[in-house]
Amino acid sequence: MARKVKKSKAAKRRRRRRVFFGFEIVLLLVLICGVYVLRKAQNVLSNINFEESSYTAADISADEAAIREQKKQGYEIIALLGIDARNADELKRNNSDTMILACIDHNNQQVRLVSIYRDTLLNTGGESGDFYTKCNDAYNQGGAEQFLRMINENLDLNVTKYATVNFKGLAEAVDLLGGLDITMRGDEIIHMNNYCVETSKVTGLDYEPVEELDDDLDMATIHVNGVQAVSYSRIRYDEGCDFRRASRQRLVLEKLFEKAKSAGIPTMLNVMENVLPDVLTNMTSEEIISLGMSVITYNLGEQLGFPVDHIEDNVYVSGATRDVVVPVTLENNVVKLHQFLFPGTAYTPSQTVLDYSGDIVEFSGYGAEDIPDYSNNGAIIVEQETLF
Repeated sequence: MARKVKKSKAAKRRRRRRVFFGFEIVLLLVLICGVYVLRKAQNVLSNINFEESSYTAADISADEAAIREQKKQGYEIIALLGIDARNADELKRNNSDTMILACIDHNNQQVRLVSIYRDTLLNTGGESGDFYTKCNDAYNQGGAEQFLRMINENLDLNVTKYATVNFKGLAEAVDLLGGLDITMRGDEIIHMNNYCVETSKVTGLDYEPVEELDDDLDMATIHVNGVQAVSYSRIRYDEGCDFRRASRQRLVLEKLFEKAKSAGIPTMLNVMENVLPDVLTNMTSEEIISLGMSVITYNLGEQLGFPVDHIEDNVYVSGATRDVVVPVTLENNVVKLHQFLFPGTAYTPSQTVLDYSGDIVEFSGYGAEDIPDYSNNGAIIVEQETLF
């Protein structure tokens, strides 16, 4: 009997060793696969258009540095720019018609998106110093460095990382992820079909026109491909104009984000391999991999359009009359922006923001007493609420 007990204990020990050895093999395979994926990802990332940047937003006063400090431990903000570029050479200079700040909240494992309206009147700066015009002009005039400087000085932020993509890159990403399901109105389908003609020509990608609905206000969920998704996000000639377009752009980005989260590693490597030649960034491959490995498990949180309080008007500024979106006031809107980005964190606008805000009030004639009544402004209600 004693011998049987000893055999039983020995057998158990052997089984445990086999089990542990099995775990070790599985763990080793996982590590090997992980190393392979990282190496493969690094090889793929070599296709990206990397632009080393010396811009650090460090050339500011000590008090403003404290304000802009990314609070705010646990937060990262990356600027995402979409431009109407026909090839990779045009990625460095062009009007940034899509400007989104992606706030990565590591504390709550969440990503919040802020659209900057392309026609917003801001101090875009440049070699000549102060220059007030539409904010989408900064990237065209001075590339990513001037754009980042504009964002940080006008909004009291410290954004140093960016990624710029053209039409083709976005369209290819949608196609490689299997398309997107988007609910749209009848009039949006008409506009999308019209935009598809040019988008297809620019990207060299195909599409099939979507059958129109009987009524402009009817709704339908359409499975769109890359050309159609880009065309949908370009629509601005309907109710809500650029404000509604910004909502569409965030919706497309949100659906892409969700698709990417559920895609397998081979699919994502394929997406990266095909799309990265159409991307310009100052993020290193190590930074992209590190960020991607954390964000892929995060959820998309609330979204915001900036400026929240605004008036559209023709304003004579910087030697010309411009059709702009006036932040009413810049100070008021920057406070709301910081409340959105860094909830629960105390914030007081810097002197730079106060100065810029005063200049915009002087140029436009719109002060704090002119904040619009949103109850009678359909375009703004669209942005304040959800897309539909």
